Amino acid sequence: MRAGWPGQPLTATVFQEFALFPWRTAEANAAFGLEELDIPAAERRARVRRFITMTGLEGFEGKYPHQLSGGMRQRVGIARALSEGLALSLRRRAAPEGRATGAGREL
Repeated sequence: MRAGWPGQPLTATVFQEFALFPWRTAEANAAFGLEELDIPAAERRARVRRFITMTGLEGFEGKYPHQLSGGMRQRVGIARALSEGLALSLRRRAAPEGRATGAGREL
């Protein structure tokens, strides 16, 4: 999901439930947004490799979501958001009222 206000960078949402396609590998899931943006294949691969490495998923690129731990699945979603060049805000969880709680980290 992408959202943004005029003059502000677009941001990505990484869902707690991972939102990964079960029929796509970790690498293909991370590349999905770039495919939707019609980024050429060579550039797509380079971007995805960078963020797969950054998120510690090297060696797991060809694995499917059911073969990954929950934390690894979360990192695939983070790699997908980062590869699109979007701002990312990490929060522990949302309160029932929808407010973010706890310390956060902006990327």
